[in-house]
Amino acid sequence: MLRWTLQFIAVQKADDLRPDIPTGANYVLARGPLPERGFVYMIIPDGRLGAVQALAPLANIQVTVKVRQGRSRFLGNPVVELISLEASP
Repeated sequence: MLRWTLQFIAVQKADDLRPDIPTGANYVLARGPLPERGFVYMIIPDGRLGAVQALAPLANIQVTVKVRQGRSRFLGNPVVELISLEASP
């Protein structure tokens, strides 16, 4: 488990191009962990989708996540699963 600050970019739905994320699962593309400039794929549990969709693009968020994959197969970005989320002011 990790506690990170990320910059929310968008909610996406996984497809065959993201083999490290279950097909059809919702995930967030985020920048971070801040101040790093890399990207993170964050899988969203169904019960948290509404809260995530309400975020403004480029909002900073504090998240607690569980690491599912340290490096995704094609791009090398971490794949994590959302446990908790707080939007930063």
